[in-house]
Amino acid sequence: MEKEKIYDPRKEKAIKIIKNTVIYIIMIFFAVIMLFPFYWSLITAIRPTEEIWEIPVSFIPHGFSFKSFKDFFTLTENFGSALGYTVLITAVGMFTNLFFGGLAGYTFARLKFRGRKIIFRVMLMSLMLPTIVTILPQYFIIAKMGLVGNWIAVVLPGAVGVYGIFFMRQFFYGVPAALGEAARIDGAGEFRIFWQIYFPQVTSGLITLGIITFNSYWNSYLWPSMVLLTGDVKMLSLLLGDFQQLYGDVPGSVGSVMAGAIIIMLPSLVIFAFLQKYFLNTVTFAGVKE
Repeated sequence: MEKEKIYDPRKEKAIKIIKNTVIYIIMIFFAVIMLFPFYWSLITAIRPTEEIWEIPVSFIPHGFSFKSFKDFFTLTENFGSALGYTVLITAVGMFTNLFFGGLAGYTFARLKFRGRKIIFRVMLMSLMLPTIVTILPQYFIIAKMGLVGNWIAVVLPGAVGVYGIFFMRQFFYGVPAALGEAARIDGAGEFRIFWQIYFPQVTSGLITLGIITFNSYWNSYLWPSMVLLTGDVKMLSLLLGDFQQLYGDVPGSVGSVMAGAIIIMLPSLVIFAFLQKYFLNTVTFAGVKE
């Protein structure tokens, strides 16, 4: 006869502690790998210039200096203009993605019309296309429209994306359909139902999509470098790229390049730090719903 297994709560607790410890060690390991480039950029920007090239390499700065930040602003031309255009492009891009993405997401989630599922599936299939495949056709269209060198050229191709539509569609599925039906009985129009009833119910999704869209526009480099090659319009990412090309090989300017990178990525870090609870709530909520 097989021996009956005796439940030992202390053994079970020990096994659970060991499993959790292993999981935390793995998570900390990958967190260190992901955070190390940012840490290295930060200490390179704040340490004295002569210390950057010290051998052996020190992972903890022995001194602090903000000369690199000062040099970046001194050597960079039109920083204010680039900041203004970056804020404008990012703000307009966020508005169009949130409004039109939300409107389309609501349409696919709550309105019944012929071909709805087929159209949506075709849109999802487009996500499988690499960006590099569509970037040249997009450029030719923008050039034909005469928008090369105009800030609108940066916003227009991504004014509303399939990912944003799919993302918001999942959230609208989570809002009870009875709310819309009651509003229709009271005589409310479809846009009013969307704007006043459904839209306020998906705040968490809107904030998360806003964070994603902000980072996409704020840190964009490849597309702006193509459509803003001519003209006076510059974004911060392009400004940093030009600065790196001009001064990146100068030993004393490495810290300034890192300082510029820290300055440009700072808004993304601040926004995520304050809104991360909405982002985490969205990760646990989001799922495929039919």
